[in-house]
Amino acid sequence: MILSLMRIKPRAAYVNATPRYMFKDDPFDYALPKFAHIGEQAVWAGEVAIDANNCGTTKDTWGYQMRYAEYKSAFNTVHGQFRTTMDYWHMARKFSNVRPELNGPFVHVNESSNDFNRVFAINPVQNSADPLWCQVLNETIAKRKLPFFGNPKIV
Repeated sequence: MILSLMRIKPRAAYVNATPRYMFKDDPFDYALPKFAHIGEQAVWAGEVAIDANNCGTTKDTWGYQMRYAEYKSAFNTVHGQFRTTMDYWHMARKFSNVRPELNGPFVHVNESSNDFNRVFAINPVQNSADPLWCQVLNETIAKRKLPFFGNPKIV
């Protein structure tokens, strides 16, 4: 018996996110090797989503990450018409003019959310359809006490 377990989840990407370097205005905001081991740094609210109603709170602390993470990796971004008219081509999360809260609904993917279902031609929740058809290749190796070539002979 062969059992295939799959988990399908969108990668973390945010339409309203802004890179951290856009908010740096102090010399201590930039990387200093002597400070690399002093603990985690704050994630500013503007890095996740810009609140259109209250732009003055972009440097409020939203969460924490490892020190100088913005120099070590970059997050996925969405640009141009993929943010508006072509948003059905990606599963990036869109926050509607409100900063998200760091809680359970933010961390867990809700399969009935519009961010997850907008890439499908039909809504799988409403139509009870299988949204993903997968072709799975299982490469198996079996050791059996059988000859590879069956040459006729008397045993």
